Amino acid sequence: MSSITFSEDDLPPFDVAGELQKMLDENTVEAGQRSNITAAINMYQKGELPKSIGPFTIFQDGKVCTIPDFHKGTPWWIEVGLYNVALQQ
Repeated sequence: MSSITFSEDDLPPFDVAGELQKMLDENTVEAGQRSNITAAINMYQKGELPKSIGPFTIFQDGKVCTIPDFHKGTPWWIEVGLYNVALQQ
């Protein structure tokens, strides 16, 4: 059986921060998500996302939160690093 090799270089370029900004500009997200998406955009622009450690990042109340800090009743947003998951396999 042959193995499949996969690297980050195999992925087409995709401007995640640009796509998220477009969602804000076109007002296609609920008001409660705006701070979460803005926080994600800032992290992409600073190079903090996508993360090389862990397959996802959760945002709530405009900040990164962990599962133990997650609370019900407030909108949340998750950024998933699918290529990270594929590279770990």
